Amino acid sequence: MSESAPSAGRSGSRGVSSSSRPHGPRRHIKILAAVGVAVVTHDLLDAVALGDRMIVIENGGIVQAGTPAAVTAPPRSRYVADLTGVNLLRGTARGTIVDLDGGGQLICADSATGPVFAVIAPAAVSVHRQEPEATARNLWRGSVGDIDLMGDRVRVRIDGAPTITAEVPPSAVDELKLDDGGELWASVSPTAVTVYPPLSSTRNRHHRSAP
Repeated sequence: MSESAPSAGRSGSRGVSSSSRPHGPRRHIKILAAVGVAVVTHDLLDAVALGDRMIVIENGGIVQAGTPAAVTAPPRSRYVADLTGVNLLRGTARGTIVDLDGGGQLICADSATGPVFAVIAPAAVSVHRQEPEATARNLWRGSVGDIDLMGDRVRVRIDGAPTITAEVPPSAVDELKLDDGGELWASVSPTAVTVYPPLSSTRNRHHRSAP
């Protein structure tokens, strides 16, 4: 099911310079300074630059609200996750196992219960042309999707269950013959998976299992 394009808004109280007319408009400017200003944008960078609070709306509902730092780390929206460059997966946690929406499982180092988000940095995803001989706790088969050059790194989308983006050095494109497409294996360490609940309440945040 397709989702409508999300938007991010910022509110602030930026004043207007009165240097050109120092006497007449002062009272008017003072009134403006006390009124909140809302900016509606589809550009996260605009939202970050233009105020002190951000609201992210998807499908007509607010999915995140707060300061830029609170919204972007941790993300609770696919839109924000894409713009901050991380993999955001949804699922249901049973201890250290997360059953992912759409198929697949993840094993995490943290224990949680109920609906959760799981975040994985692309640099934490290892890619292999053949199934690794060493047994990885999070290992699945997929196929090469998009390949994007990002400065001195390359991002590779691996279509599977789940679909995930990995970040590799440019040399890996030739070594793994990624331009040829085909089958690719992805693996992730449980310690590289961060899980947290959809709600922002700190009382519902996951806790680390006792050693």
